[in-house]
Amino acid sequence: MTIAHPDLQTSVARARLDSEGHVISASQSFAAMFNSDVDGVLGTHVITLCSPQDSAAVLSGFVRVVGKAAESVSIDLDPRLTRGDQPKLRLDFTLVHSIIPGVADTIDCTASDGREQTRAERRRRHSLMQQTLHETEDRESGLPTRRGCEVLLGSAVRHSASTGSPVSLLRCDIDGISEIAETHGSAAGHEAVNTYLDRFAQRLRNSDSICLASGDTFLVVAEDLGDEQDAAGVAYRLLSAAVEPVQVAGEDRTFPMTIGIAVGDGTVTPAQMFEAAPLALERARVDGVGGFRIIDLRQPPAT
Repeated sequence: MTIAHPDLQTSVARARLDSEGHVISASQSFAAMFNSDVDGVLGTHVITLCSPQDSAAVLSGFVRVVGKAAESVSIDLDPRLTRGDQPKLRLDFTLVHSIIPGVADTIDCTASDGREQTRAERRRRHSLMQQTLHETEDRESGLPTRRGCEVLLGSAVRHSASTGSPVSLLRCDIDGISEIAETHGSAAGHEAVNTYLDRFAQRLRNSDSICLASGDTFLVVAEDLGDEQDAAGVAYRLLSAAVEPVQVAGEDRTFPMTIGIAVGDGTVTPAQMFEAAPLALERARVDGVGGFRIIDLRQPPAT
């Protein structure tokens, strides 16, 4: 009699054997390891699934587990029906003690191949990609985060190395906007931030990327610039958008913005630009809010 075990209805290549070695339940993955389906392996002795040269080793390992000489045994084998490129299989026998009086012990048989590690690595990479996506994208706005900006800036620097055109990182701080959420609630804060984001997006070029570093700090990666004056042009467009009032709790409010700009090229690292932009911002604040300063990290042309 065959028994359907719920724990075997999974992607794990596993079967349950009776004390004589016959398959009494199996997963589809287990059957596929032997180029069969579940019906094809049910009732089959485990030895017949293997090639003749492996039968002695399989029988010996099975007997050791059934005889309780070992709790588990692993045997490397080749499937009987195999393609030339199919990797070697491994069978693991493990004794499953019955806790029901009068019911015999069974054997858990798991099959695996060399591709198991490949599948595990694929799952690990997928998990890492999902984690990276969460780290690089702000859930509320859908914009890249600071981590996402690092990725974008790295790509922009590599592009600059191939084209020779400058690239800039603009750090934009809007004073007081983070206090909206504290005073009027998070919904009002998000609405004000989104208003600025929409305005900035309308004024930026297609080659510019805006990122959200925090509630009151935006980062802009500007590529394909002619010179540092083009970076200044990006800053002017952003500042013109920031001076327009936004609605907060039914009132028009303005929040001054100050910008620090780091200009680089293919000879500059993203880390250097991330260090220089806040320094430029501090210098701009010395001049007063509502302006910008530029730090050019590029090497001067050789004379």
